[in-house]
Amino acid sequence: MDLLNIEYERFWNRIQRGKLSEETIEQYYFDHHKSYAEVLNFPDDMVFDTSASIEAKATARMKNFLKTFYGIIS
Repeated sequence: MDLLNIEYERFWNRIQRGKLSEETIEQYYFDHHKSYAEVLNFPDDMVFDTSASIEAKATARMKNFLKTFYGIIS
């Protein structure tokens, strides 16, 4: 993620100095957004294994949250 941020800063520096055309800026901008999305999203086939006690705590907290803020009782 840090490398993407550095690259983005370099990109804005080049824009400020007038080194890029509008078409290049547009392409670069969307390519960067795509790169960020790939880094920040886990693939669907990635599975996290959790213990039963952690899952029970998470379920209890979610039930409490839904009851407190949305009035949903399950």
